Amino acid sequence: MTHTPEEARAEKGREPLESIEDYHGPVAYMAKHKVAANLLMIFVITAGFVSVGALVQEVFPEFSLDIILVSVPYPGATPDEVEESILLKIEEQVRSVEGIAEITSTAAEGVGTVLLKLELGADVSAVLNDVKGEVDRITTFPVDAERPEIRELTNRQSVIKLVIFGDVSERALKEIAYRTEDALSKLDEISYVE
Repeated sequence: MTHTPEEARAEKGREPLESIEDYHGPVAYMAKHKVAANLLMIFVITAGFVSVGALVQEVFPEFSLDIILVSVPYPGATPDEVEESILLKIEEQVRSVEGIAEITSTAAEGVGTVLLKLELGADVSAVLNDVKGEVDRITTFPVDAERPEIRELTNRQSVIKLVIFGDVSERALKEIAYRTEDALSKLDEISYVE
């Protein structure tokens, strides 16, 4: 008497193999419908080729360091004058801004810088706007002090450096530089100008 393979296995004490029809789920569906599996694979590959053109590629990706820098040039001032007339005022004004964990100031010849380290999870853009608002409220900076520069520190790489020079006063050159900075920052192709 001849037996089918399933019957032979049953006689040996083994369970017969279930057929593919007994399985349910996405893998079983693909095994039963080979054309659907191939169509899905072709769709995934096509979607990959179409979307590869939209991927942003950066040699040096930019990321935030969660630090805000406030820098105020004060030409001709000693470090003591910078600390007294600029840094202490900025520190006092930004101390009330939420999201700042640590304030570090540095006074040097002709410039004062304040580093604001943010708390973990703080919204950098919101804190940056608050800091700009608070620093703009300070009206007692010395007359010779220049406009404060307030920005978020990132690992940004510079692409082009533009030099402005001429036979005019330093003040006139700086005004031209500020106007050039404003004009360049309005261009869509340029993400940041300093």
